[in-house]
Amino acid sequence: MADESPARLLGKVLRLEASGGCQDRATTGGMADFMCRWLPRITASAPQQQAEALSQLEEKFEAYSDLSPQQRAGLVDQALDLLQELATDQPEAESAEGEIDQVCWDDSVAQLKGVGNKRAELLAALEIYTIGDLLLHCPLGYEDRSQLTPIANLEHRQRQTLQVEVTGKGQIIRSGKLTIARVPVRDETGQCTLVWFNQPYRASMYSAGTELVVTGSVRVGKKRPTVRVQEAEQVENLPEDWQDRLVPAGASLCGDYRAFTNDAASTDHPGTEVLPCGSCRTGSG
Repeated sequence: MADESPARLLGKVLRLEASGGCQDRATTGGMADFMCRWLPRITASAPQQQAEALSQLEEKFEAYSDLSPQQRAGLVDQALDLLQELATDQPEAESAEGEIDQVCWDDSVAQLKGVGNKRAELLAALEIYTIGDLLLHCPLGYEDRSQLTPIANLEHRQRQTLQVEVTGKGQIIRSGKLTIARVPVRDETGQCTLVWFNQPYRASMYSAGTELVVTGSVRVGKKRPTVRVQEAEQVENLPEDWQDRLVPAGASLCGDYRAFTNDAASTDHPGTEVLPCGSCRTGSG
């Protein structure tokens, strides 16, 4: 988080609050507490005129919980406009290499490196607003990657995980409003077809020779088996010990949430420490 300035962080949290309809849920403890904790950090280095405006803004946010959603939206817009003005007049200084900041259990997920506006909205859809929400969120299930299933042993209507190699160009089939992407793959025991529904980009996403680890629901018929993919990752992007892991499933966000949660919660991830008090310390990796 060392490359995240207070102004940029506040902007992300404010946009997250706005995307949720200004319900005072972007941070645990409320926007009043959060803004009154972070605004002074910006005020201290702002020009005098803007520093006064920031101080007035802080006073207005003290009553945030008592305002109507419409009044909150107006205040959020005012804060975003002021932060934009500051960004224009005062470019952000580069952070010192290796600098380490502390994030607390109740801080917004927007403080974590790698969480932009889109990801914050996706996490909010899962009612994940804070660091604590993220670390306590229960996954849909777990994949045991030490138990890979060969294509020859795939079982009908079972959820199974396998390692395969793409053998050729994918194809797209359209049936009414349904779009089906099909990608041919193989392993040492046979061949099968990977299937995605309403994700046409998957047909051209993987070139021949690409190795994948996929999890999905198997269909075995008279022709080659098919796997209705729920999770798919390229082997080259996985850690060296990926076959020794129990991995939280995250199909609800097409794998992005799962990968991000693994990084955010891992105590052996460079620069991240889960503190006894329930805080995390994150540095530039």
